[in-house]
Amino acid sequence: MLGSLLLYKFSGYYSLAASGFLISAVLVAGGQHYLAPSHMQSNLMWFPLIALLSYFILKKEHAVLMLFICGGIGLGSHIGPEFYPISGDQFNMADRYAVNILTIILSIVVGHVGGRYISKEETDTLKELEKKNQDLLELSESNAALLSILSHDLANHIHVAYGFGKKLDSCDLEDVEAIRCHSKVMNSVEQMKTIVDGVRGYTATKSGKINIHLSPVLIRESVNKSIDLLQKHADEKEVKINLVTDFEEDISISCEPISLVNSVMNNLLTNAIKFSHPHSEIRICITDLDDSVSFSIRDTGMGIPDDILKNIFDPSISTSRSGTVGEPGTGFGLPILKMFIDKYDAHIDVSSSIKGETGTEFRIHFKKWDTVAKR
Repeated sequence: MLGSLLLYKFSGYYSLAASGFLISAVLVAGGQHYLAPSHMQSNLMWFPLIALLSYFILKKEHAVLMLFICGGIGLGSHIGPEFYPISGDQFNMADRYAVNILTIILSIVVGHVGGRYISKEETDTLKELEKKNQDLLELSESNAALLSILSHDLANHIHVAYGFGKKLDSCDLEDVEAIRCHSKVMNSVEQMKTIVDGVRGYTATKSGKINIHLSPVLIRESVNKSIDLLQKHADEKEVKINLVTDFEEDISISCEPISLVNSVMNNLLTNAIKFSHPHSEIRICITDLDDSVSFSIRDTGMGIPDDILKNIFDPSISTSRSGTVGEPGTGFGLPILKMFIDKYDAHIDVSSSIKGETGTEFRIHFKKWDTVAKR
């Protein structure tokens, strides 16, 4: 036992210490059985017990090796006295102390050697995992730095192009082809601007450069702000937005006001408009529950296929699709939304159908500010 504790202290490997303990136990049991009178067989019971114990505390392949070790030492200690008999009565007290000390030293040495052999595979695996983790960490840091540089440099040029494009909107363009090209360029620049701004916001929040401070936010007021911002897009497709609440006085939820409107409500409503068919309706419901507020937004559009639905919040998997009239998408909106929902300690789920009564519904449960403030 002492040897096993020392092995664990100096090596730090559990399997090495466990193997050393088991091998030491086998050697002690074998030595006692070798010296015991022939009619005493009680020491033999320890060998199958040690083999069984190794099955539970070691890997299966190592437990099989320990089974052979137990069998070999047990067999040797049982038949050894027939060829080289040794009786305990032959030893005086000093000899017995010497044998005990020798047994302890031998157990530690053999346990260490055997344990090292058994734990070598685990040691190599741990080293390989540590190296892979280090490589992944370095790669992640490199990618983050590269992404930051690219998004920063691209943002400068895109905002300049966007600004000049907006100035051209006020110019009197008479050439039909010039008007068409200007419109396409502005749509493309606006799309790039949305992507870059989304990536910068996502990475900054993920890295902790932007802190989210929760405060009481009026939910109906926030929803109405989002509707006002996107009403023009809904009108272009003749999509009606219907807001329904079951309370008179607005309710404060635990959120961050800017991200709630820009990254949560706007993303959900933009997607609902994008995937709605012209002349359809989007229904938004806000329900007052005991300790929370339920928010849902449902469209009757094209729905989301199952293979996209299961990865809808995963930023590493592309889920971008065109809308019902060809509107482009980035695929960043919902992962960003989910990140903020987690920051709010809220919960979101989604259901969708692409057959029969098509459409998609997102449901979010926000915590009331009063409930959070009482904690």
